Amino acid sequence: MLCLDPAAQPALKAKAMQFCQSVIVAHDGWKYAIQQLSTSMRPEVAFWCLQVLHAMISNPDRYPANVPTDETAALRNAVIQYCAALLQTQRTSSDLQNTVPANPSVQHPAFLLNKLAQVIVALIAADYPQSWPDAFQGFVLALVAEPNTRTDPTLRMFFRLIRSLDEDVTSIRATQQSARARLISTRVKDAMRNDCIPAIVTVCAQLLHHPQFASHALDFVSRYVEWIDINLVLTQDILSPIYSAIVSEKPCIFRAAAAAALRSIVVKRMNAPMKIDLLNALNIMSLLPSIPTCQQWSEEEEGSDSELSFQNGRIETARLVNAIAMECLDVMKSGAKSKDGASANSPSKAAYKTNATIESTYVNAGKMAEVALPVGIRFLGGNDDEATSSQTLQCIANYVNAYARSRSKTSEQNEDGSATISAILRVLEERARFPPEYDPFEKDDGTEHPFSELRNVLLNSVFGVSLAPSRQLYYLLSSIWPLRILRTMRLQEQSLCLLYSLLYWTPRLTLLNWTLP
Repeated sequence: MLCLDPAAQPALKAKAMQFCQSVIVAHDGWKYAIQQLSTSMRPEVAFWCLQVLHAMISNPDRYPANVPTDETAALRNAVIQYCAALLQTQRTSSDLQNTVPANPSVQHPAFLLNKLAQVIVALIAADYPQSWPDAFQGFVLALVAEPNTRTDPTLRMFFRLIRSLDEDVTSIRATQQSARARLISTRVKDAMRNDCIPAIVTVCAQLLHHPQFASHALDFVSRYVEWIDINLVLTQDILSPIYSAIVSEKPCIFRAAAAAALRSIVVKRMNAPMKIDLLNALNIMSLLPSIPTCQQWSEEEEGSDSELSFQNGRIETARLVNAIAMECLDVMKSGAKSKDGASANSPSKAAYKTNATIESTYVNAGKMAEVALPVGIRFLGGNDDEATSSQTLQCIANYVNAYARSRSKTSEQNEDGSATISAILRVLEERARFPPEYDPFEKDDGTEHPFSELRNVLLNSVFGVSLAPSRQLYYLLSSIWPLRILRTMRLQEQSLCLLYSLLYWTPRLTLLNWTLP
């Protein structure tokens, strides 16, 4: 405590810091930390003890290389016993029915519990599965094994361990630290697939029915789906709560987590035909039109669990729609290249079959993109995340470019794309219209109204869509003409902006047989 006390005498503080450093670097300094570790000590001191253990366990030159086998087992047992004691003293509900324990004690700070989770994960990374084969079955899953014995502290520790394992061991970011980190990650993931992943998925599916832990369960899906068998999460027990949360017209506290989980499923790496099969299995075509985009999202959804990293429900849902659109556009792009290559290199029956498969994949991807893009555009505006809005506009640009490349293909593809371009223009026009309460002089500091900036971006997107054939410019003209009789200033202004689009782009394009109403 002297090290943390700003009022401590400099000489005493220097001695205290020197002692702490000597314990950290000592060969057996970890033994001192284990001996002192107690649930009755101040959290800051317990944190320091755990920090000493974590530094030792994470160093391959010290652990397990220079620690005898019997001592490694004793170290694991000591850490597990401390964890059990810490959870036992945690003040909380004793189960999911909120019955209060007879002797509630102190609430341990999150920084202490998170550091404890890091220490346990470091032990898993070093010892699992060789010298600690029951790390999950005997400890991690034992925290939540029986529904009637689950408590708030054990559930939260379970999810802390799951998050810390992802961040420090199994995630792509963790594997990028070093070659040793990649080897550890591969070893741990290979063992987990056969040992505990199905059981963890089952626990998370059960907890989706408890709103206070649903976000944590979905966070597991978001983090782990990139490397586990995707079929484990493509079940009604998991997908049904996800869909219900995303399309709910009422406030839903785990809408953000549900959208993030589904986005992680959608972007899982696989080839184009498998991707389209996945999106069809997820019923994306039915889900997208059901997503509420215009409702006022409840403030109840704004603050997700502070332990998790989700944005609010609106932003996460917009990211999901963008991800669907981008995945479809990527399939369309790869499909166009593959089809050209197959046709040019092998004019055989196999090539025709390959072309048919590519064509089917390409068309299905296009149809999904056509549904996703107008939905994504409706999320623009308000307090949306800037990166999300930029991604939505990038999706529009990518689709227009893909449509422009394919407009020389069959007439059926052109008809489908034409309808989508018109839908995009319709929504862009709607979102670019000044709201009734808009006041360009609202701010006194000379800065531009936030909607003005968004509107400029939207109108630029309208101009960009004119890369499409003249039918789309006809749509602009047909939108302008009915507005000529309106006396509402904001609609007349909209008409002039659309007319500017026509006058600016018409000389650069070939326009035939236009007929005014």
